Amino acid sequence: MRYKIEEQQHIVRVEVEASFSLLDFLALFSCLILGVYFAVFLWIFAAAVLIRLFTKNVFEFDFEEGKAIQYLKIVSYFRIKRYTIPFKDILVILFSNLDSGPALFEFGTKDKEWFSLELRTKEKNYLIVKGEPDEFDQLLQLYFDMESRLDDEIFFQSEFIEFDQD
Repeated sequence: MRYKIEEQQHIVRVEVEASFSLLDFLALFSCLILGVYFAVFLWIFAAAVLIRLFTKNVFEFDFEEGKAIQYLKIVSYFRIKRYTIPFKDILVILFSNLDSGPALFEFGTKDKEWFSLELRTKEKNYLIVKGEPDEFDQLLQLYFDMESRLDDEIFFQSEFIEFDQD
């Protein structure tokens, strides 16, 4: 996981890029090879993997207008505005492991721990980033960086449950 925080006059911009794993590369490569035989469905899946690889979630926190804007940035050239959230609607930015639970593995499901940083409102939750336990230090650093820059406007909270992996 990589992130970048920029500050301008009245705007704090947080860009988060998911990490690229060997599994993502293998999925892309196999989709491109097998796509010759199973064209439509595998090409759609390959496009989805490519989109995941070359996109970033960008959150801009504009203090002058009192709102947060989420963009989807594709290949650093295209920026699509997804949501506009006024500061008054934001309840909390939550750092937690509440999304932990069953994940699909080769022989069924097993419990897996996930850490997430999300922006919560009354109607909807907006995921900033979700990471595995080995990315905990980076997520914690992002949480503290955001808290130090946005603490005057937005309430920050962390909540963790005890998680037992069998």
